[in-house]
Amino acid sequence: MKKLLSIIWVAAFVFATHMIALAAPPSDAILVGRISYVGGNLLRYVPEGEDWVLTVQDSPAGPKDAFYTDENGKAEFMFPNNSLIRLRESTQLEIAAVRNDLTQIYLTSGLARFYSKGPDTVVRAETPFGYVVAPPGTRFDLYVGDESVEIICLHGFVNFIQRIDGVETRHEVSAGSPPLLADRGHAEPGAEGLDPKWDQWNTVRDNLLAKKEMVRTEYLPESLQGDAYALQDYGRWDRVYYLGAYHYFWHPVRVAVGWSPFTYGRWTVWYGEHVWIPYEPFGYVTHHFGDWVFLGGFWYWVPPRVVIGRLLVHWHPGRVGWFYTDRHVGWVPLAPHETYYGRHYWGPNSVVITNANIRSTQINIHRYANVQRSVIVDKADFYAGHKRYNTISGVDKTRLIKEARPAPVIQKSLIQNVTNVKNQYKYTTVEAERKPNRIVTNQIRTREREEKVENAATLMQDVRGMEKGRVEREGKVKPPQVTNRMVNAEDVNKPPVQSPQKKIMSRPQTQSPSEEFRPKTEPRKPLRQPMLQPRNPEIKQDPTIQGQSSKAEGIPSPRVKPQPREDLNRSSAGSERVKVEPKERPRAAQENRPQTEGRARLQMPPAQIRPEVQKQQPSTQGPQHQSQRDFMPEKPQLQSTRQQPDLHQDGPRNDQDRGNRSRAEDARSKEPQRQR
Repeated sequence: MKKLLSIIWVAAFVFATHMIALAAPPSDAILVGRISYVGGNLLRYVPEGEDWVLTVQDSPAGPKDAFYTDENGKAEFMFPNNSLIRLRESTQLEIAAVRNDLTQIYLTSGLARFYSKGPDTVVRAETPFGYVVAPPGTRFDLYVGDESVEIICLHGFVNFIQRIDGVETRHEVSAGSPPLLADRGHAEPGAEGLDPKWDQWNTVRDNLLAKKEMVRTEYLPESLQGDAYALQDYGRWDRVYYLGAYHYFWHPVRVAVGWSPFTYGRWTVWYGEHVWIPYEPFGYVTHHFGDWVFLGGFWYWVPPRVVIGRLLVHWHPGRVGWFYTDRHVGWVPLAPHETYYGRHYWGPNSVVITNANIRSTQINIHRYANVQRSVIVDKADFYAGHKRYNTISGVDKTRLIKEARPAPVIQKSLIQNVTNVKNQYKYTTVEAERKPNRIVTNQIRTREREEKVENAATLMQDVRGMEKGRVEREGKVKPPQVTNRMVNAEDVNKPPVQSPQKKIMSRPQTQSPSEEFRPKTEPRKPLRQPMLQPRNPEIKQDPTIQGQSSKAEGIPSPRVKPQPREDLNRSSAGSERVKVEPKERPRAAQENRPQTEGRARLQMPPAQIRPEVQKQQPSTQGPQHQSQRDFMPEKPQLQSTRQQPDLHQDGPRNDQDRGNRSRAEDARSKEPQRQR
């Protein structure tokens, strides 16, 4: 009995191992990323045409791809190994490798944020000044300029590897620590922090992704749960009978009448494959994963299935079967268990087609389950890039399918003499008005020859064995500044024009919170009015010297020097006037002039009043001259070396001052008679 159980256990183990080996992709399988967001313009470099084209959301991104955001562009890349990259404007990104445990990229210039969410995923971000190695569960920013780079760690810790004279040293940057500035020879702590606008945009994207991840369904594998929200909004899950059993398939409901798969979008060539670029919000997951069946008059999407506990989730450029005639090209959505033919391996039920076996591959298109619902178009419309592919009309479709010849892949011989074949590498019908200068293209070609893909385990082991580099506050490394390489499309191949560098980070200058929101045209008001201070601190300046009262100017009255007690008690003639209140004192002045003028005259020194009376000349202008002199008094002569007596608000302190005041008042009373 025990022997029989052992045989059964061994047989089961061998069978399970064999099935897992069949389910597992080979070592050269391609992991394809997804452009999950595009704001502004995102350009992709096409090596076949040595040109840049505009790319769109839900298009693929994989090794050897190079991208450039324009002056107003932003982009987000999601990879199946749970790594994520976001780009800001004027940023150049090249993808070197995407594996289950490694995402390797090259950031030439600009600003990018990296997420390493996978439990085993390592991110290696190369720059012209060194490279960053981020272990799983980390998040960091890279600011790459023309002469320096800045590394800011937001979660966990990362290592920046710097090469100086062929020797590599590492600098650890952790969350909460100052950022690291580095060039080709120095490394020092940075003084600035995050770009607030950039960080705010990332927060908005993080919150949006978090909301999408809250929507889940039991009918999708874990790796596709991020698209459950789109399927929920645009369709429903139905229990249908298919191949002898009941299953839950997804059915689109918010579509136009007569809708069918692989009609709303366009075909473009990527990696030598014809890749479908969907236009529907749910198109990415339903046209690159799973299959399609037509049941009960409706199209149903069949999600990837599970075999022996292992998820068979493999990306496909577009699971269709091809056929052609002399004038037409047709494709049919594949059902489960039908073989897909491509230039690369795309998982189980796929066959790699080379130039050697393309003629020997035998395909019977009449065995396709959905062949009667295939899409057939004129060859001239295949790369036209319309919003929707419409099946040709006026032709017997059944007869045309019988006469058609199968094709494992679309090759040049099938689309020769097509006028718009040059559009095969485009992702949209919109033409790029501005493109990167040829200097960017030359950099990409050079790196393609020098690129080296790392092994994640070996990379982490090498980093741990490196010596720590020196970080000193020398002030030799300048903050990153980048030159925009975007030019008009007709100037791409012209010599680059030296454009001014732009600071990557739009960080506000250090200022108080009240200044930050104050309009620039509004002058900042002082907290208190300053008192006028004369140049000579020994002389106390009176605000009424300018001929205006301190109350009119809003300036506090100067502090009056207190009089000695012996002066206040002096027993001389007119001493009673000293004790009279100021508002009852200027009666003589009220008879001939306003009170403000009298107060100004009483407070001015006698030496300045007397010359004014003696030099007064008769005027023929009459009252006009009098009015000007009353409200615009002559500016006193401050350069006199004669010592000025202290003034007191209660009037003159001695007989001489009282006499001077009486003579001045007599002169004023006679002044109108002289003018008459």
